[in-house]
Amino acid sequence: MKLIKPKDASDFEADMLAITERLSKFLSDFRKTQAARDLIGNDERSGDFDVDDFKAFADRLSAGVELTNRDKRRISERASKLAKRRLETNHKSANKLN
Repeated sequence: MKLIKPKDASDFEADMLAITERLSKFLSDFRKTQAARDLIGNDERSGDFDVDDFKAFADRLSAGVELTNRDKRRISERASKLAKRRLETNHKSANKLN
């Protein structure tokens, strides 16, 4: 993994609510597409699924499914840590420029 020097890093979003929303959306979308891929599979029965639009199929498959309280708590904890680190990084970057 390539390291990015703080002076080369951009000013990251540090709003915890925005980070939480982004992580929640990512997890929901990931689970939705993963469930659809797992259901369709890659075997001899895969042809039984007539899927022209994979995204629409995934949406129908996961309709009404929500994140659990555990998911929400873990996302909130992760967002808090990310926001804190980003604020520190943004502050350090601003100080180096001055």
